[in-house]
Amino acid sequence: MTRRRVAREDPASPTAYTAGSIHRGASMAKPNYSFEKRQRELAKKKKQDEKDAKKRAEREAKAATPPQE
Repeated sequence: MTRRRVAREDPASPTAYTAGSIHRGASMAKPNYSFEKRQRELAKKKKQDEKDAKKRAEREAKAATPPQE
């Protein structure tokens, strides 16, 4: 376990903190790639389900009409 250094100077002095220590706790949020991947997978599955439903409806409509000779 590493120990974090603490500035012992007056916090109001300009040399009390370095640029690295200011941003140590306030890091930028990282992108959640697993969430994005899950959303893409859900969209892909929804599109495929719609396509299958359309094909199924076309087959049922074709099977319901008697062949004309």
